[in-house]
Amino acid sequence: MSAKAYRCNRLTKADEQRFVDMWAAGDTREQIVAALGISDVESASRVQVRLGLPSRPRGWKPPAQPVPEIQSEPTVAAAVAPAMPPHPFWTPVRDLAVMGTAGRYPAVTALAAQMGRPVAAVLQRWHQLRAA
Repeated sequence: MSAKAYRCNRLTKADEQRFVDMWAAGDTREQIVAALGISDVESASRVQVRLGLPSRPRGWKPPAQPVPEIQSEPTVAAAVAPAMPPHPFWTPVRDLAVMGTAGRYPAVTALAAQMGRPVAAVLQRWHQLRAA
C-alpha cells in the first residue's frame, strides 16, 4: 500500500481543526479531501466519525455557490466583454455576468433564473462569448 492510503490517520491537530471547520461550514467531503490531501472520500468519512462530527441529514446538499450579480454598468476594472453582433437581450453587462459564471452549471442555472431566461440560452451565450 502507498503511504497516501494512510494519510487520514496522520492528520495533525491543525488539519483536524481545519476538517472540523470545513465540515461546519458545509463543505463536501470531496472539497475537504482536496484541501487536506486525504487519500479518498471514504477516508474522510472515517475521520468524520473519529472526530465525532454529525452525519449530514438525508437529502443534504452543499450550499449554493454565490452567483455574480448583474451590475447596472460595467466598471473600469471589470473585464471587457467580447464584441458580439447586436442582440435585443444580450447587453455587455449581461455578457459580463455570463462570462463571470465561467460556464459552471450551478452558476449558469442560477444566473438564468435571475435573468428569467432558459438555461440553454445562457449556456449558448456563454459558448458564443467563449469562442469570440
